[in-house]
Amino acid sequence: MQHRNRFLWKLFSGYAALLLLGVLVTGVTIERRISSDALRELEAALEGKAIFLREISLKPLQGVQVAGFPAEVAELSHASGTRLTVITRAGAVLADSHEDPATMENHVSRPEIVQALNHGRGIEMRFSQTLEEQMMYVALPVVEGGETIGFVRCALPLTDVKRRLAELRAIIGIGLLVSLALSLALGWVLARRITWPLMQVTQTAELIAGGNLDERMPVQGTDEVGVLAKAVGDMAASMRERIETISRDRNRLSAILAGMAEGLVAVDAAEKVVLLNHAAGRMLGVKPEDCIGRQTYESIRISGLVEVIEHTLKHGQMTEDRLTLLDKNQDRTVDVLTSPLKEDGNRIVGVVVVLRDLTRIRHLENLRQEFVANASHELKSPLTSIRGLTDTLLDDPQMEAQTRSHFLSLIQQDTGRLSQLINDMLTLSQIESSEQTLDLRPIDLADLLRDETAALETLAQTRQIDLNADIPDTPLLVVGDDAALCEMINNLLDNALKYTAAGGQIRIRSWADGNRISFSVADTGVGIAAEHLGHIFERFYRVDKARSRELGGTGLGLAIVKHIVLAHGGEVSVTSTPGKGSTFTVQLPSCQ
Repeated sequence: MQHRNRFLWKLFSGYAALLLLGVLVTGVTIERRISSDALRELEAALEGKAIFLREISLKPLQGVQVAGFPAEVAELSHASGTRLTVITRAGAVLADSHEDPATMENHVSRPEIVQALNHGRGIEMRFSQTLEEQMMYVALPVVEGGETIGFVRCALPLTDVKRRLAELRAIIGIGLLVSLALSLALGWVLARRITWPLMQVTQTAELIAGGNLDERMPVQGTDEVGVLAKAVGDMAASMRERIETISRDRNRLSAILAGMAEGLVAVDAAEKVVLLNHAAGRMLGVKPEDCIGRQTYESIRISGLVEVIEHTLKHGQMTEDRLTLLDKNQDRTVDVLTSPLKEDGNRIVGVVVVLRDLTRIRHLENLRQEFVANASHELKSPLTSIRGLTDTLLDDPQMEAQTRSHFLSLIQQDTGRLSQLINDMLTLSQIESSEQTLDLRPIDLADLLRDETAALETLAQTRQIDLNADIPDTPLLVVGDDAALCEMINNLLDNALKYTAAGGQIRIRSWADGNRISFSVADTGVGIAAEHLGHIFERFYRVDKARSRELGGTGLGLAIVKHIVLAHGGEVSVTSTPGKGSTFTVQLPSCQ
């Protein structure tokens, strides 16, 4: 508001200065004109009286004795309020209305007399030694027969003139002051009327500049201010539209950059980071907001990447490279593609870097190779056994019936093992690839545990293993697939039976814990060493390979358990002590 008031005062002070100057010039001009006119009128009045005096002074100046002439001059002076003087050609004062002529000096050298003699009229303003005051004199010659015989002079004190001029100046001054006051008041009103709309325009423009693009001008009209207000309003609307467009484009670009799996880095010609998306931040182990505006070697601090950027800036060519980035969990393998940004054809203004994380791809490739190797190895053993046994049977047609029956029994076991291995591989593949659609519905997990325990009760008794269940009578409801959950429970119980010796014990417990339903399968079997606990849910991983194959294990049962539990949004864990047994615990979301 302060700068707006300054504008008002500047406008008003400029107007006041011009007005004051005009008043002064006008006042001085009028004063001079009035003074000049007053003096001319005074001169004309004195000249008229001098003409009249000349008429009555003709005979005395001719030497004719006129009785009572001095008295007549004095009476005329008193009537006109003017000093009257009659002077001979020689300069002697013949008559004077205010002084005794006998005591007066010769006036032939008076300026007004000299002017009257030379020019036919004399006018002079000077100090009168006789009257001791400033006087105006008008002198006329008295001519007879073409010859000057004397002079008449009329005089008036300038005190009266000055008084009249002072009165006129006062009147003029008062009038000018009143006019000035009225003009200043009017000027203030006009200045306010001019500046107030401009102040509104300025205030609205400041609000618009501050981001309030919905603000509009209250000023109406078709004058210049109204046109300006409309222009600012149109500018705000256009600016809002452009900002919205830019914002939409920026948000769209930000969403694209944020959703990119590839990392994107852009640097300018000075090697300062101008863009770094979240994917690049994750790969490089930096925060994007900490890198923007900083040098690459300060923010990224990966020498190989900085060198690639510098090479592209220097040579202006696309560059491909592969970097290994050290990470606290695992090393990352990243493909780097750099491309120069150019303006005006050839001038390099920056570099765009695209980073592609190959870590997961290489990990999956390693898993694939490992899976192929493990699957080949697992398939090779039963196939080799079957082929050897069938070759033996074919080569010896006379083989004893008992031996032949034993060989066929071994072939049947290997084909069963091979069939189980293929089935487990297919099941695991379907779960991992989401090809198997789960029929999710509310299921009482307690009933499934009772059914699966009862189904294996006979096998447990055969192996002299005590199988008991601690399952509550109340329902334990979860949302799941009946067949998948049964297979998970069966695999855990079958795994416990395989690795628990005769005389051992297996205990199944289940319980509800808040919004989770949990159950555990605890055995007193051989147990698992600590170094194996982190791997037992991996495919084809066996703690004791020879024992596992002897018991008919495929190495995929626990991997299937893990993927079924994860598909149901749950968790599976294991605790174990070698020689004392293992406990597998499963937690699933409750739907109660």
